[in-house]
Amino acid sequence: MTTRSVPSMFARTAGVLACVLVSFALLPSAPAMAQSQPVPSDDPLREPLGERVDFSIHFAAGDTFSYRSRMDLRVTQSMPQAELVEQKLEYDLTTRFTVQTVEDDGSATLAMRVTSGRIRVADGDEEFVVVLEADREEDAEFDSPYAAALANTVVTMVVSPIGEITSVLGAEAYLAALQESEISDERLLGFLTAEQIADTFEPLFTIEELNGRPRRVGTGWGTSREIQLPPIAILDLAYNWRLEGVLDGLATMVARVETTVRRPNTPDPARPTVVIEGSGGNVVTQWDSELKAVTRRISTLRMDTQWALGDLQVGQKQQSTLRIERIAPGE
Repeated sequence: MTTRSVPSMFARTAGVLACVLVSFALLPSAPAMAQSQPVPSDDPLREPLGERVDFSIHFAAGDTFSYRSRMDLRVTQSMPQAELVEQKLEYDLTTRFTVQTVEDDGSATLAMRVTSGRIRVADGDEEFVVVLEADREEDAEFDSPYAAALANTVVTMVVSPIGEITSVLGAEAYLAALQESEISDERLLGFLTAEQIADTFEPLFTIEELNGRPRRVGTGWGTSREIQLPPIAILDLAYNWRLEGVLDGLATMVARVETTVRRPNTPDPARPTVVIEGSGGNVVTQWDSELKAVTRRISTLRMDTQWALGDLQVGQKQQSTLRIERIAPGE
């Protein structure tokens, strides 16, 4: 395991705008404080009468499974009469889940642990990299408290009968360890906060809101997310889903993502403003009917925004891809 940095800093946007922009950059692929809500749709079992697919996850105490999550985020910020500021964030983490208990109603308590991974944050000439080797020795030494926390922290989550993650405990250890490390840039956390862990993995357990709800190929439905950026705005993401087909027991569902913004009605010159100038995205999720599990989820999002605070204007373009894949035992 290694942590390294390439020194050299460059000028950032100052004050509250800088803090908001850095936080906002992480939101589309793993939005904090986001809540999924089902959108009314047609009867999923009426015409067109395509193949019926049953979606249902049942946990059993002692079960273990792993997912590899890879996020790639590119952010470019521009200001009048200033050089472009470019950020590159790359997260590649493998997490193992162990089912600890299952209640009579089907809710389950799961333990999550990072087993290997690589995190890279590049910001102009500055670069931070953290690596967690999969085949490390049991008594391996770590070169930072954060690296040790990645290897040793166990996060506990409660999953409801329909797949919603209702509780995440223990994730605060990542931030505490990062703050004790020589390199404490919070972008190194990626999705390792309680809110973003829930948001990242919940779609795998709710099966895009289909857990316990059979559908036929060709039918559609909708889900939505609300991302709060207090006190600036609320982003509304609408996901328009369609069950595309089934091949060899693998059901594929695809969503088109539309983004809109809601701003406070009361003007405040001390509050930054944001306007979405262009956006687009999609999600592809695959369900294995034999494994009774989501085996792949790939989400992409492009968003161009314009931020303002007084005379300060900042344009931001960002592209993100989050790819989550279930790992077969032994791999």
